[in-house]
Amino acid sequence: VLATRRWAEDELNGCKFSPDGTEISFSTWSLKPWLAIWKAASLTETGSQMEGITCAYSPDLKKVVVARRKYQLEICETSKWTCLTRLWGHTRQVTACAFSPDGRSILSASDDATLRLWESADGSDGTTEGGHTARVSACLFSLDGSRILSTSFDGTLRIWSGASGDEINSLNHSAHMNSLAGNTKYL
Repeated sequence: VLATRRWAEDELNGCKFSPDGTEISFSTWSLKPWLAIWKAASLTETGSQMEGITCAYSPDLKKVVVARRKYQLEICETSKWTCLTRLWGHTRQVTACAFSPDGRSILSASDDATLRLWESADGSDGTTEGGHTARVSACLFSLDGSRILSTSFDGTLRIWSGASGDEINSLNHSAHMNSLAGNTKYL
C-alpha cells in the first residue's frame, strides 16, 4: 500500500483513474450519491465535487461525463467543472458510462436494461441497445472503439458492434457482475 486516505463514511461505489493517471474519481452511494476528484500523487482533493454516481473522462481530458440521479448524464468541461450539456433518454438510473477511444461517442448503461450511444460533441442520442433484460451494470469500449462490452443482472455478458450497435456475441454467467475492466484488445 503506497498510501491510504479516508474520504467519506458512506459506502464507496467506485473509483477510477483519469486516462493520464493524474486524478482519481471516487463515488459514494448513499441517500445522495457524491463524486469527488482527487490528485493521484498526493491523495488530496482537487476541490471538484458534485452529485454523481460515476464518471468517465474523455481521452483528451477536456471533458468528463457524469452519471447523475434522475436518469440523466451531464457532459462537463474539466477546467472549470461546468456543465456543457445534459443527456436525457434513459428511463431509470444510469449505472455506468464511458467515452470512446476517439472521444466522439459516449456510452451509458442503465437500470432500464439498455445501453445508449451518444455524440459527445452535442449530446445527440444515436442508438439504443436493448438486448439485456435486467439492469445493465457496466459497459466499456474496446481499445479501437470497434466493440462494446456490457454486463447485466440478467446473467449475460454481451459484445456489440461499436459502429452498428448490433449484438455480436453473448456469454452467460451466474453472478451479478458490477464492473468490467482489463485489456479489451482482444474483443
